[in-house]
Amino acid sequence: MCRSRHDIEGGAAAEGIGSHVLGEAEPHRTAGGRAAEAGAAGDPAEILGAGRGRAAEAGVKRGYPGQAGYTEQSGYTVVEVVVVLMVMAIAAAFVVPQVINYMRMYRLGVASRNIATALQRARYIATSNNTRAEISVRGAGLIDIVQYDTQGNTEPKDVGLVVLPDGITISPEAPRNIAFDGRGVITPLPAQSPVIQVNGPSPYYSVITVSPTGQVTVGPVQSRES
Repeated sequence: MCRSRHDIEGGAAAEGIGSHVLGEAEPHRTAGGRAAEAGAAGDPAEILGAGRGRAAEAGVKRGYPGQAGYTEQSGYTVVEVVVVLMVMAIAAAFVVPQVINYMRMYRLGVASRNIATALQRARYIATSNNTRAEISVRGAGLIDIVQYDTQGNTEPKDVGLVVLPDGITISPEAPRNIAFDGRGVITPLPAQSPVIQVNGPSPYYSVITVSPTGQVTVGPVQSRES
């Protein structure tokens, strides 16, 4: 079949244009495409180079330290730490004194109840044995429970001891002895109810009242500043 010169020249021009387009597209092939072609061709060097190209592309997308656009959360800043510490210090300035005062009041309340228990025990010993028993304040922080023989045949004997915690004392104005007879009433019978003031860390104190009939009442912890 014969072709005209015009057809031949047109075909050559089309082939030239196609080759030029392919040549321009060549640099834009992806690393994956080059790796696939290299694998088909069996060229190890080309495969390695294409693999490195894919790793570089992935690194740009993910971001590594030192690359542009990479951001890293490195922890708290100094300003944030200082703000947190200041908030904690302010909270502690309000909370710690309240906790200390509560502990002082609690210890004083426990000590007052222990003294009341000693009084009730002395009264119980007196009524259950039809004898005489008393509490005896020794010093500022020791209370003895003493039982007497009403017939005078034996010496008084200690049947109990209460030791007050450190910093808690019995007021010097409080009675040193409170005794009960076999009926459970105070002997000798007082004109007024004896009062024992228990002093804790300043400014707290508590009052224990013993009625002539032997009833013991523990008052709430109070403050001298209120």
